[in-house]
Amino acid sequence: MRINISSKIIIAVSIIVVSVLLIGFYVIISEESDDLFNEMRRNANIVSRVIQESTSEYMGDVLDDMNHLQTLTEHLGSLEGVEWVEVFDRDATIIAHSQKKRIGSKPLEIHQAYVHKIFETGKPIEEEDKQSGKYNKFVPVYGISTEEEKIVIGVVELVMDMESLSKKVAELRLQMVLIMVALIASIL
Repeated sequence: MRINISSKIIIAVSIIVVSVLLIGFYVIISEESDDLFNEMRRNANIVSRVIQESTSEYMGDVLDDMNHLQTLTEHLGSLEGVEWVEVFDRDATIIAHSQKKRIGSKPLEIHQAYVHKIFETGKPIEEEDKQSGKYNKFVPVYGISTEEEKIVIGVVELVMDMESLSKKVAELRLQMVLIMVALIASIL
């Protein structure tokens, strides 16, 4: 069976249109995925700055303000996308946690190393664990010494849930696939 020239042109144009649409959808999904993860990182930066500034006030005299520090930690831990918030002392012991039962315990060894490193350097540390779907941000809490210089008096860890973002990206991909199937079916 021979295919006439107009049918060949229609098939060629259809293949080109579908290919362009596939590439376009792939680019859109990739950009949307990057935008979602960048937004999560921006939110983590904002929340970690709030924690950093707020806890500096309370950790200066930890014993008097421990209840207030715990209340702040619990409140921030309840924000959308935040898995938990914890505050560490110099020994990497948890002194406040959005899940009260964790107070007094120690974190994973790698996180203990992060806490000790922040006490040494005074610089924040970020960790993205794609396997567990978590984004961790460790930030120093500063106090003021008698010479008016900043000294690290504690460390706050903010853990964000990347799983919900991954689900949004998967939903977007599914929508794009359904649109592509509908387009291919209508072209055929």
